[in-house]
Amino acid sequence: MEWLFFAALSTLFWSLNSVLSKVLIDKRFDKPLPFVILLILVDFVFMAVIGLIFPISHVLPYSAYVIAIGMFVVCSFWFFYHAMRQEEGSRVVSLTQTAPLMTAVLSALLLGEVLVARQYVGIVLLVASSIIVSHKKTESGRKMSAALMIFVGIWLISMA
Repeated sequence: MEWLFFAALSTLFWSLNSVLSKVLIDKRFDKPLPFVILLILVDFVFMAVIGLIFPISHVLPYSAYVIAIGMFVVCSFWFFYHAMRQEEGSRVVSLTQTAPLMTAVLSALLLGEVLVARQYVGIVLLVASSIIVSHKKTESGRKMSAALMIFVGIWLISMA
């Protein structure tokens, strides 16, 4: 039953992270580079703690591959900054729930994995709900969020 505590705790931390990111972007960071550097520094702190607790072996060339893949995450921070700058945090965070779509596509392409129908339905529901939340009501009708187009960049990076 302790898994429930950790699941709730991770959701709480993720929510706090999203709110804090939005406040920092709105109040402190006018440009994406300082924000991205801050996120990298925070990640290094956690990486250092994990490195001290668990022994890590460096095996080339695999370590170089992992570092290169980590650079894609840094690129996605830049897109995240711009999405948060243009849109409400709750809408941007809901768009991050489209990750299962990328997971399904990549697992099918790279691993040959085939999901059952109910799993595809779940993915479609997650993605559809995220896109529906991103709609804005304007005077001329409904409009898609500008952050949705920014997330296309994140999706392309995650597929690279």
